[in-house]
Amino acid sequence: MSHLRKILLVEDDELDAELTLATLNTIDLAHEIIWLETGEALIEYLTEHGSQDISLCILDLKMPIISGLEALEIIKGNPSKFDYFPIVILTSSQESPEINRCYELGVNAFMTKPVQPDEFSMAIRTLALFWAVFNILPPNR
Repeated sequence: MSHLRKILLVEDDELDAELTLATLNTIDLAHEIIWLETGEALIEYLTEHGSQDISLCILDLKMPIISGLEALEIIKGNPSKFDYFPIVILTSSQESPEINRCYELGVNAFMTKPVQPDEFSMAIRTLALFWAVFNILPPNR
């Protein structure tokens, strides 16, 4: 699977991050999985490294400093600064205004975190398989 690149996980909850990372590591989809704990860290990472080698960004909404929604607004509001890469929201929120705002900003998908660990792992596995294996990025990516 040499065509696969990086997956960014932006999640402040350590338990959710550990479960997500463990699941992603068992399916071996990316040559590197990077865990960032805030939206601010995501913006800093993209500013420093760019996004050309990112297959997927899994982004939580409820985080300190810069929330996932604020990070999404910054990324999608600056297309000349941040190249396109798939962003999937994975959050505990089910609030319609947040869901609507994420889609208005151009998020690729919105998922609510399952509560049960086995359901959570299955959701992560399915999410990663689709976006990292089956999804087709634009040719210039």
